[in-house]
Amino acid sequence: MHQTYPILYAAYGANTNREHMRTRCPTATYVGNCTLHDFALVFRGVADVIDARGEETVCALWEIQPKDERALDTFEGFPFHYTKRYARIQYRGQSRLVMFYVMAVFSLSWGTNELGFARQEYLIYQMIGVLFFAMMIPPSAALAGRVGQMPMLIAATLAILAFGLVLGRFFHARDALAVVAGLSLGFACMGLTYGPLGTALAELFPTAVRYTGASIAFNVAGILGGSLAPYIATSLAKSYGIAAVGYYLSAAATVTLAALVAIHSRERARSVAAEEMLPPAEEPT
Repeated sequence: MHQTYPILYAAYGANTNREHMRTRCPTATYVGNCTLHDFALVFRGVADVIDARGEETVCALWEIQPKDERALDTFEGFPFHYTKRYARIQYRGQSRLVMFYVMAVFSLSWGTNELGFARQEYLIYQMIGVLFFAMMIPPSAALAGRVGQMPMLIAATLAILAFGLVLGRFFHARDALAVVAGLSLGFACMGLTYGPLGTALAELFPTAVRYTGASIAFNVAGILGGSLAPYIATSLAKSYGIAAVGYYLSAAATVTLAALVAIHSRERARSVAAEEMLPPAEEPT
């Protein structure tokens, strides 16, 4: 996008602090406030704005120069942590574009920036995928009740590993049918893990610390794994293509599979040892 500087920048988080902005962007000029219509302010560890019809977010408005924008890109982690959006506002009696940062979500970012889908269109595709995620949880939980939690998690992880190997075929071009199929299949594999996951985690801990242990394990894993995944995926896709993201997913699934097999083997060994320690049943007289 061709831009004539200074451009307008809308800040809604840390960059509303004028002292910090003077240090970070010394040639930026604070010019007042502006309102982003149809955007809502949310907090997910850090501030973000999301599309929300009818909502409004009031921002600090700055005029910035090229070196200010470069400094902001570095501070916001563009394009891996945050990406850029643009909206129209009224500024000094004119309709002007204003730039602001939104948190990057890999799939959405790839679909809109690389494949060329409209944001709203791709969000609909993601919602279809989420339906498959939800639909797979009850049957996976029921099946886990019959075959065991760990065997079900192992099967689900194998499905994710296989999906990662073919992920690139679904997201390499602007093909709506392929993208919906890829999202639906990927979310379905994810749903398979959620059916047995809660019980499987709880069974790993003694009764006295079961709730605490399962909660800490789940949340720490989500923070360490989930928080880094978008950055890693974006970097891999930019450097090596979308297929590399699938291979990354398969590699993570391989590590998970090894851990699940080890846990399952340990639990089976404990179960056998416990049975051997039981006294023999008395024969009826």
